[in-house]
This record gives sequence, C-alpha cells and structure tokens, in this order.
Amino acid sequence: MAPDEEWFPEGYSPEISTEEWLALLDDKDVCKEESPILLKCLKDSSGAASCKQLSLKYGRHAQFYNLAGSRLAKRVALKTGCPVIEYENGKSVWWPVLFFARQTDSRTAGNFSWKLRPELAEALDQYDLSAVPLYEGEESSVKRPAHEKLPFQLRFPSEFPKNRIIFGAPGTGKSHKLKQDSGPYFGPNIERVTFHPDYAYSHFMGCYKPQTTPEGNIRYGFVPGPFLRVLVRALRSGMEGNAQPHLLLIEEINRARVAAVFGDAFQLLDREDDEYSEYDIAVSEDVKEYLAGELDCAPEECERIRIPGNMFIWATMNSADQGVFPMDTAFKRRWSFEYLPIDPPNPPDVLLPMNIRGNNVTLSWNKLRGAINDSLSAMRINEDKLIGPYFLKPSVLEVGENGIIKNIEGFNEVFKNKILMYLFEDAARQRRPELFKGCAECHRYSSLCREFDKNGLSIFGDEVINKVLNE
Repeated sequence: MAPDEEWFPEGYSPEISTEEWLALLDDKDVCKEESPILLKCLKDSSGAASCKQLSLKYGRHAQFYNLAGSRLAKRVALKTGCPVIEYENGKSVWWPVLFFARQTDSRTAGNFSWKLRPELAEALDQYDLSAVPLYEGEESSVKRPAHEKLPFQLRFPSEFPKNRIIFGAPGTGKSHKLKQDSGPYFGPNIERVTFHPDYAYSHFMGCYKPQTTPEGNIRYGFVPGPFLRVLVRALRSGMEGNAQPHLLLIEEINRARVAAVFGDAFQLLDREDDEYSEYDIAVSEDVKEYLAGELDCAPEECERIRIPGNMFIWATMNSADQGVFPMDTAFKRRWSFEYLPIDPPNPPDVLLPMNIRGNNVTLSWNKLRGAINDSLSAMRINEDKLIGPYFLKPSVLEVGENGIIKNIEGFNEVFKNKILMYLFEDAARQRRPELFKGCAECHRYSSLCREFDKNGLSIFGDEVINKVLNE
C-alpha cells in the first residue's frame, strides 16, 4: 500500500517491519494507554482520517488524537533508533514514523489527514484490539495526565532572548533592527501592536465587545487581544508536533502603563531558563472558554496558563519621548535590554549643498548630525535625546550624482519640519538660546524657520558651523 502523490513525505521510511510493529504494540513502555485507542479509531476509519474527523465520529477532543499520535511516534523512534526526518533547525519530526499525511480541502475536516503506514496497518490487522474502547465513554475513556494537558512547558531553544526590549535615541533604527531579526526567523508568525497612553489590559488580553451576526443582529462576544492570539498560535503549533516560533512585537512599550496593561500576565514573564513561564496564572471564565474553543480541548485544561517556550515578546522603547511612563525595576528585570548606539558603524550619509550666511557649502549630513549632537551633549542633554542616524527616512536622503543628495529642496523642508521642530520642542526646549545662537528670536519657531530659509545653518552659530566645515 504505497502512498499516492497526494500523501507525504515521499521517499522516507522508518524501516520497521510488520513483525517489529507487533512487538512494539505489545511493549507497554511504547504503546501507552491512549495509543491503541488512536490506532483502532484510524483502523476503523479505513486507515486514514484527520483528528477532527476522529473527534466528530468517536468523541474525545481532536488534540487527544493529535498528541497521542505524535507521542507514540516519538517513543517508537527512541525505542528503535529508526531514521527520523529533521527540519533545517535540527528539530525532529516524529509523526512520519507512523503515518503518511495530506492536507485536507475542507476546514471542517481539520488541517491534515493521517494514513497508517502499510507495515503498521498490517500489524493492526493481526493484533487484538477488541478490548480497546472505540468511542468516548465506552468502557473507560482515556484522559491525558494533568502534566500533559497543553504544551505550556514547551522548550524551544533560540539564539534570541524570549523577552527582549530594544532601546535608544530617536532614529537609531530600533524598529528596523527588530524587523531584520524577526523576518527570517519568524516568517509570517508575527503580530505587531503599538502601545499608547490609553492602551489597557482589556486591549492586550481581550474583552467582550458587540458583534454583528450574519443575520444583522447585535450580540456580545469575547474578542481576544494580541497576547492571547499569539499565545493560541504558539500553543497550536506545539500541539501539532511542529512547534514554530511566534512573536508578539510591541512598539513603544513605555508609552502605556505597562504594569496595568500586562496585569497578572506580568507573572508569566519570569521564564524557566529563558524558555517557558516559570509560574502560571489563573484565567477568567471567558478566556478559558476562548482557549478551549481555539485549542479543541476541555475548558478545565485551560484554567491556568503559561507562556510557552516558542512564544517571544519583543518591544521597542524610546525614553526620550514626551509622555512616556516609567517602568519599575521588577518589570525591567524580566527583560533582556539591548541598546542601539547613537553612532553605529557605517551610518547612512549623503553630501548636502547647504546655505551658510548666503554661501553654498557642500557638507556631510552625518557630520552635520554629529555636530548638532556634540553641541547638545555639551549642554548636558541626555544621549537618548540626540539625533540618530535613521532619524530621517532613506527617501529623504536619496543620493544622486557624485554622492550629492538628489532633492535638496525636499531635504530643507524636512529639516525644518522634523529636525528643527524636534530640537525646538523637545531636545533643546530649555536650551534654545545656547543651541540656536544665530537666531535672535530663537524662542519663536516661525522666526527660526524664517532665519533658516534666509541664512541656512547659520541659525546654530559658529561652533556648530566650524565643526562641520573643519571635518
């Protein structure tokens, strides 16, 4: 009974004969109490079915069959030392030891259908399964031990920290850094959320909201927040025996009151050896029902939750922003912090034809940025308020011929509306006369812009200008 083209994996065999399967079925260390139930249900279903189909036909939750299969396959592989398929990251794929698989067409049928390997199917034809209960409630139903309910304690080693915060001055490339790291590693398994001052626990975890039914009626239903959505996806991949990394990416984490947003989920951030949550927390009835429905398990299995080892929480933080909220030490110590410097190696640069007292001078954007930052530092302004190399978008600094900026008029407008505005309203708010020495009315932004249009960089005074020109 060779697989047809729809069934996979092709070209793989565990190299276990029918006689060896019969011996394994008699080995109680390999074939646990739930194992023959799964095998009998599949045999009764003509040797092939999805977990959801088995659940609908014989009872028990779909994950009962899913986990029974993957765990039996793992025990068989470890017992026999048979060849096992591995992913590129080195993680073993257990289910092909027992089955072929194919993707189903109908959502109601589940994602994948399993088909018994021919040698195993032959062994089951010879094996006595008469005492094995086929339907839930028949004789005795098999339940998973408490410690095997849901894979919250999944271990998932990674080169990246599980709880990670990138911080630095404006424009140091915090979001870009996380995008670079997350794209190749997580693929589509990323959910992004931006915190703001009104962001609350109900947004983060979920709450009841009015919903419109297909008939046009209004009803209230539980709508999960980003934390629960990512948690479910991470758990589901673990339950399917193919654990993949899932990322919750929080932009501007300190623009909300994080202690209030995380609430009791704060306890989950303590990771066991930087993997799954060391402690669990109890959840409300609505969250319990949501998890049970999404994970095809009994509600009592979802009474307490942890963050599994394949769920990552990364965030960006800019302590220079106005209106940010402080983080307490207890919250901070549960994260790995990574600082992005104000002057990284090989920052983006372009030559700028700029006006200085009516004279056109070609100078480096990065040197200009550095001179302004040096002037701010001399005023004892914190580094987290300096101007980072990516403060301006790459499109503004697009290079033309000979390394000279393509659109200097566009740059001048952005410089006024973004750089000067930031310096005027935020970084040098209390030190305007010291920074804008070349502008007599430096306390009025409109005057500062007019002076820039007339005399260009002269608004900064000789100290900044000489430093740029000398370099």
